[in-house]
Amino acid sequence: NAIGLLQKGLECALLAKDSALMLEVSRKLHELRPASSAYADRLAYLRLILGEEIETVDLSRLKESNDMQAMFTVTLERVPPSLLRALAAYRMGDHAGIQQHLAGIGDASTLPPGQRAVVAGLLSLTGKADRAYQIAEKIPALVLLDEERAFLQKAL
Repeated sequence: NAIGLLQKGLECALLAKDSALMLEVSRKLHELRPASSAYADRLAYLRLILGEEIETVDLSRLKESNDMQAMFTVTLERVPPSLLRALAAYRMGDHAGIQQHLAGIGDASTLPPGQRAVVAGLLSLTGKADRAYQIAEKIPALVLLDEERAFLQKAL
């Protein structure tokens, strides 16, 4: 099962904090399952935090629900579309867009640590340093990718 092997490879790349490998494996997973919102989200997230291939991120295809999730026995983590849009706005230098899309995220405490670090960094950039610090201080930096850690540092 190619999907299963690639998912294991993605887990190993995450443990090794090898974001370039994570991007490559995510690209392959998305190619194998282009209809999977979770794979599309992960690929877009990695492209945006790495600042690579950002011109290929299609924000118009973001969905709020994961229609493919029922096909998998493992629950796939979704990246909130609002976070992806906020990251895209950041990459385009659109501070008003960052604020607008961050407002749609809701309770950041429910997000995984890496995504919370990105939210905290983006909040800090939009002048919400107090809220950013409240989120950032609870995130263990050891579990973050270097790129996520860079966002965390903006909030601390």
